[in-house]
Amino acid sequence: MDERSQAWAKARDIVAAYERFLSENEGLAEGCGSQFALRAFDADRNDFEADALEVLQELIAAGG
Repeated sequence: MDERSQAWAKARDIVAAYERFLSENEGLAEGCGSQFALRAFDADRNDFEADALEVLQELIAAGG
């Protein structure tokens, strides 16, 4: 598998994991829950955003 295909596969995996994360944490995604749970949710969401940014950079480097 070439670099571009690997980056696209990684992007699909991140999107699928993020969708599962949101569906499993639907109440938190809507802002319902304790402050501790909401902070943990935000930290996890930030991790997904960082992963997404990384894979976008890989896609750009691989020629999209």
